[in-house]
Amino acid sequence: SARFFELLDGLDPDENKRGREFELICRWFLRNAPRYRAQLREVWLWDEWPGRWGDDTGIDLVAETVGGELWAGQALADGRLGDATLVSVLAYAGLRPS
Repeated sequence: SARFFELLDGLDPDENKRGREFELICRWFLRNAPRYRAQLREVWLWDEWPGRWGDDTGIDLVAETVGGELWAGQALADGRLGDATLVSVLAYAGLRPS
């Protein structure tokens, strides 16, 4: 875990660049971690996903499972995710929090 925090410390101090760098790290993780690699057919950044319906929506990553389900995710390098943000992202993705 110390290496992970070192990685975060090395991200660009500019908020936008830092966010993009962290999105790329999250995509790499989902594509390569054994737990997710076996479950996911593909992982895209929002702006690369073929089904994208608009500009930045708060959804950063879209993953397709081997069963064809879609997962939407938000990657935040600073660790802040409020309930209102989560609900708005889920609503925009057509999902409902349980």
